[in-house]
Parts: sequence; structure tokens; C-alpha cells
Amino acid sequence: MKKYLILIIFMFINVGCTYKYGTYGVISTKNIDFTQTYVQGDNKVTGKDVAKMYIVIPDKIRPMIDDALRDALSKSCAEFLTDAEIKMKWWWIPYVYGDNTFTVKGYPWYKKGMKDVDCMAP
Repeated sequence: MKKYLILIIFMFINVGCTYKYGTYGVISTKNIDFTQTYVQGDNKVTGKDVAKMYIVIPDKIRPMIDDALRDALSKSCAEFLTDAEIKMKWWWIPYVYGDNTFTVKGYPWYKKGMKDVDCMAP
């Protein structure tokens, strides 16, 4: 009985929510020259930006959509994303810990000939 009471109390103090900010046809933080030829990547990439809260002190003011998008583009070395979905998720255990996360997920597009090149190479 004590386990169930603790579980019920935990369920009421742990709060959270997820919001869908939208689905975008084309999205990027870079200047794109659409006169060039681009090829689509096979798998969706995901980028995140997280703001954590310890007790009541945040480690940064808030997460940013453009930082999550830059994360996705830099992971894949893409120029832009198509069919991109942006979500924001937050949860918090009052006076203990919480986080607020923006997630961007979409298909990466590369300049022709750059898809198989290692973007992290100097």
C-alpha cells in the first residue's frame, strides 16, 4: 500500500507537456542557393536544445529552436531539412529537477557530391 501511495504522490508532483510547433516544408539557418543541385539523405536527423532546471535555478534562460536546428544540420552536415517537425517538451519535478527541450527532426539535404564526404574532416 505504501508503494502505491508514493507512486500516486509522484504522479501528481511530476508535471510535463509536449507541444508540436509545426511541420515545415523546408527549414534552415543557413543561406541556401537553390540554383545548385542538392540530394536528399536517406534517414531523418534529429537535433535538440535543452535547458535544465536544478531546484529552481535554470542553467540557461530557455532552449532555442534555431539552436536545435543548427544541431541537426551540424550532425548531418546538411544544408537544409525538409518535412521538418518541431516539438517542445518540458517536465519538472517541483524543487528537484526539470528540463525544457526543443527537438527538430527532418530529412537532410546535401550539396551534390557532398553527401558521402566526412564533414568533420579539417
